[in-house]
Amino acid sequence: MTLASSPPGTPHAFAEVMSAEETYTRAWRTRTGRSDQAPLSGLALSGGGIRSAVFCLGVLQALAKRDLLKRFDYLSTVSGGGYIGASLTWFTRPGQDKYGVGPQNLPYGIDDPQAPSPVGTALLGYLRRHGSYLAPGGGLQVLPGISVVLRGLVVNLLLIWLPIATVLFVLLRALYRPLSQATVDHWHMRLEPWMFPAALASVFVMLAVVYSIFSGARALLKADTPYAARRLFERIAPGVLGSLVVLGMLASLPYVHRLLHAEILTEGVIGTIMTIGGAALGLWARLVPRGRAAAKIPAWVGPVGAPLVMYGMSLLSYAVSVRWFPSVEAFPPGLGWLFWPYGPVTVLLACLVIGYVADLNETTLHRFYRDRLMEAFMPDKQFVVQGSAAAGQLKARQADPARLHDMCRDGDPHAPYHLINAHLVLTRSDVREFPQPAEFPMNTGSPAGAAFLDAKGFPKGAAFATAWSNKCRIRGGDSFAFAPKYCGSAATGWYETATTPALKELSLPTAMAASGAAVNPDAANAGVGPQRSWSFAVLMSLLNIRLGYWLANPKNHHRFSSFPNHFVPGLTEAVDHLSLSSKFLQITDGGHFDNLGVYELLRRGVETIVVCDGTADPVPAFADLQNLVARAEADFGVTIQFAPPPLKALMPSAPLQPQFPLGVAFAKDPFVVGDIHYPSGRVGKLFYIKPVIFDGLRLSLLGFKGAFPKFPDDSTVNQFFSEARFEAYRELGFACASRMLADQGVTSALATM
Repeated sequence: MTLASSPPGTPHAFAEVMSAEETYTRAWRTRTGRSDQAPLSGLALSGGGIRSAVFCLGVLQALAKRDLLKRFDYLSTVSGGGYIGASLTWFTRPGQDKYGVGPQNLPYGIDDPQAPSPVGTALLGYLRRHGSYLAPGGGLQVLPGISVVLRGLVVNLLLIWLPIATVLFVLLRALYRPLSQATVDHWHMRLEPWMFPAALASVFVMLAVVYSIFSGARALLKADTPYAARRLFERIAPGVLGSLVVLGMLASLPYVHRLLHAEILTEGVIGTIMTIGGAALGLWARLVPRGRAAAKIPAWVGPVGAPLVMYGMSLLSYAVSVRWFPSVEAFPPGLGWLFWPYGPVTVLLACLVIGYVADLNETTLHRFYRDRLMEAFMPDKQFVVQGSAAAGQLKARQADPARLHDMCRDGDPHAPYHLINAHLVLTRSDVREFPQPAEFPMNTGSPAGAAFLDAKGFPKGAAFATAWSNKCRIRGGDSFAFAPKYCGSAATGWYETATTPALKELSLPTAMAASGAAVNPDAANAGVGPQRSWSFAVLMSLLNIRLGYWLANPKNHHRFSSFPNHFVPGLTEAVDHLSLSSKFLQITDGGHFDNLGVYELLRRGVETIVVCDGTADPVPAFADLQNLVARAEADFGVTIQFAPPPLKALMPSAPLQPQFPLGVAFAKDPFVVGDIHYPSGRVGKLFYIKPVIFDGLRLSLLGFKGAFPKFPDDSTVNQFFSEARFEAYRELGFACASRMLADQGVTSALATM
């Protein structure tokens, strides 16, 4: 076990993480008058953007009204659930005695939305008015977001990659001149661009012929082609074909240039159209709803969108290089032309400087997204109370520098311990980079399988690290948790938040935004979908459109002090090389691994879990619950079982006629209860809440369903909630939780936590 006094950059064993969290939960239980002997309990708030945030808000209010919120040891949030979860953590942070999680001091109040005249607190009214957090003022307020997107495109494409590509084309044309002259002098043949890919194609043909002859000869001798020979061809051929595609694209540019009569305006328009078209395909594919809808993305979107952007930019760069240096031969001999005031090297150096000094965390959508969420869910109390334009500058001044490690104090607990779930992206998985058995930071009571443990319960050999490495490769990464005491994952190890250089300056708003970074290269819902393709990653990297956060690698941050720029890690991301040894780790939406926030609770052996699944699920398919069940069993040996037929109470029945609204199917209940079976034999309970339409809802809520048939499964793309839609989801969350708490068995179980 790693000692707590170890220097920063050293991963800690998971047992230390549990010990530190136990110190806080014990103090929290003492403050709320609960027994130390009770099993651990946790409340999980799922992803789903503003829809889930508001639905979970209603659930929080219903739990607090019955004084049950204080009985949870953990608050585990993902993405949209993290909006309201981080808000609660912010307003109940140490030193803030006004707010808590009880019926008298919940920041948002506990007024029943179904009451005749619900009043609510000033903060609840503030949240209601900021349901459209990306454009809180409406109208022209959407322009800042558009300007941020355009800023990223301009910096990445026009100020960095377009000039760099232009300079490279100038140098290629300068190199082409002596080569062409040499072929004329020695072979009396003009060197044409098409000859380069043709030569490479000939290499592939020769490889195919040699392999065919060799395998045929082996067949005549009644022997199989050796495995090593088969693998040798399979390793070499893809590289040849990939190079052939690149050379073919480059060789086509001069011919396209001539075909368009060397008009830079024409080529610029065509290149721009191709770039915009490819970008549109990429954005559309990224912003469609999750779950089943993600599978409807045509498989050709990525392979077409990325080449469109790259070819459009290449055509434009080539045209600019020709216009900039119409004839390389016109320059005098020597290399002086490379360095004159507007020479290629001068421009290249300028672009390299811009790309190096531009912080990706500051120039991409992450910062805009983070600030809007912070302003909406963590405003200064003065602004909430005053609500005036004069107080606008105070909107989130206090929350901006709020350090994550300051949100928890053992001697002054005000709320459950907060776990902010995210996803660590790994596109390269080398078992040598994973923690080895002696230091593997996993709770040995919940490993991936008993086959990897010796008689004493410790990982044996390198099998365990190998198994986890393979899982990360298949899933595209690993679960990563931000928390006040320790941050990390099984792949990276766990690092102390307050002392690790890469983590000690991390703020609560940044962790919240990273947990909700749905739009990001190299990631997809639960790690499955066409967005995992290399083409998508290249496309999104070129467009500089991402919500993810670049975290300095805690393992080696003491050796680096620079910030993420367009080359490192921007370029390494584009070439698909994100690993545990990377200088920066890419952290994205927790929904890319577990969209319910339950996974980390299971790692900690929590026995009583209430989960609010606010994800869009119009079918319904319960995809995120199915993903959780599968990963819980595969990683921890934990099984989650529901009484047969499972989830029946949540399934909408056939529409009853006549019943308002007409044609709407009603579910029996908005919740089900399952059993959590741990390998140790312990059995816990999972209370699963889902936003559904059920009998007993207020007429106005049913009327909202009639007017907006997609409710309560609005697309996650819709992050612009009106006050009416905000209230509808809050009321539904309150009603669903109240319906569950009306069950005597549920209430009894939760009261003993």
